[in-house]
This record gives sequence, structure tokens and C-alpha cells, in this order.
Amino acid sequence: MNFSTLVLALGSVVVATAGQILMRLSQTSPALAVVGGIRLSGALILALTCHGVAAVLWLLVVAKVPVSRAYPITALTHALVPLAACIILREALSWRTLLALTLAGGAVLVVR
Repeated sequence: MNFSTLVLALGSVVVATAGQILMRLSQTSPALAVVGGIRLSGALILALTCHGVAAVLWLLVVAKVPVSRAYPITALTHALVPLAACIILREALSWRTLLALTLAGGAVLVVR
């Protein structure tokens, strides 16, 4: 994987992480409406936009690199979301979560 493709893949991970945090914020912020228990808000629209952008970035990656080689990078999302939740949302991280984050990060390095 060349540098520009790696940047696209990491961009997809970061934007998807932002989308997850925004989804959580959308359910705790003032709602424009509530449909089926889901709070519709500006944060939700932004979260869904983030996921759309992340998907487009990912399509650019898999157009250039086999999925079997690129996909492990998405494991970083599983590490970044809990870290971002801890920093931005003030959610607690257990030692087990920290261990899992470390293992996921290590796995990405091995596959890359």
C-alpha cells in the first residue's frame, strides 16, 4: 500500500470515528424530532455525513488495494472510538478495554 492510499484509509478511519462520536452526541443533544425513539438532530445529520464520507474514502482505498490487505486498518476504528469517547464524552476506559486497544493496534501493524 503506498502512502497516499494509506492516508485515504486512515482518513476513512478517523472520519468514521468522528461519526460514531457524533451519533452518541446526537442522542443526547436537543432534537428536532423523535422518530421511533431516535432523536433527529443536526448532530445526527453530521454523523451520517461523516459515515458517508468515510465510505467514499474507503471505496477509493479498495479500488487500489486488495480488501484482504486494506481491511485490517479498519480495526483502528475499534481503538479510536473508545479513546475518543473517553476524551470527548468523558466515558470510562477499563484496563481490559485498554488491553484490547493495544492488541488491535499491534495487529494492524503486523498486517500492514
